[in-house]
Parts: sequence; C-alpha cells; structure tokens
Amino acid sequence: PETQNEFYRILDPRFRRMPKDLVLPFLPKKLYSTRYVEMTPKQAKAYETMAEQMVAMTDGGPIIALDNLSKLTRLSQFASAMAEVDENGDVKLTEPSNKVDALVELLEELGQEPAVVFSESRQVIELAAARLTKLGITYTMIVGGQTPDQREKAKDDFQAGKVRTILCTIKAAKEGIT
Repeated sequence: PETQNEFYRILDPRFRRMPKDLVLPFLPKKLYSTRYVEMTPKQAKAYETMAEQMVAMTDGGPIIALDNLSKLTRLSQFASAMAEVDENGDVKLTEPSNKVDALVELLEELGQEPAVVFSESRQVIELAAARLTKLGITYTMIVGGQTPDQREKAKDDFQAGKVRTILCTIKAAKEGIT
C-alpha cells in the first residue's frame, strides 16, 4: 500500500484499462450454439481402436500411444481429423476432417458474415486454411510462430473486411484480440 501511488504512476501511462460496462455496449451480442459433429467412419474406427487398444491403424501405418497422456492426445486428434505418421515419425492430421466439414457448413449458413474461428490445434487450423483456399473463401490466420506485426496485420485485415474469416489457435490469439 505504501508504494501504490508510485506503482500506478509507472504503469498508468503504459496501459489502457477499459471497464466492461464501458465496452460492452459496443460489442456484438454473443451467439451461443451447440453443434454435435459426427466423426467419419474412418475416424471413428481409428478413435475406437485407439481408445480400446492404444493403437490405431491408418493409411500411413500404425499410430501407437505409449501412455495415457499420449492416448488422450491421439483421441483428441482423431476426434478432429484423420491422422498419419509422416516420414519423421510425427503424427500429422489429414483429411477427412469432420471439424473442417462442420466449419464449411457453418460458413455457408452465415452467408457473407465474417467469422472468427478458434481451435486448440494448429494442425486443424492448417487443414481449415487448405479447405478455405480450395473453396475460394478469404481468410487470415493468427497462430504461434508469427511476429507481432504479422498478427497485427492479420487482425487489421479481418477487421477492415479484407478477409471473411480469421483462423486462430487459442494460445496465439487468446489475449489482445478485439
């Protein structure tokens, strides 16, 4: 308490604090929607065998989970898309992807409305980007590994209406995006 004034004197010029009651009238209403997305038969088979045996057979060979944490990761991946083992032995998500199918469906329903899309997985974001490119739907991305300038440009392009969709990983875009 004895250094509170000094603390605020140093921080206040560097930060802009906006109370919720001041900003909320300017934000659009939240739209809550629950969608249940079915796995493709291929995904469901891989998911089930991973859940039961900690091994899933894919076109690229077997994917093995050695412990429960790995198993949960693989189950999460199979719930989003098919997976393969690449030449380096890494698991890579591939088509078909029920989550990307659902995204495309949602974008069709929205017409030309802009959309912000979040995913925990960068690989799912990359699958979505490939599909949107194929369909001619404009997008930008905010993902890990970008410079602050790249993130700012992606955000500015979306807010200016230059692109219809912004694809974001939760970690990269969880804060500071309006």
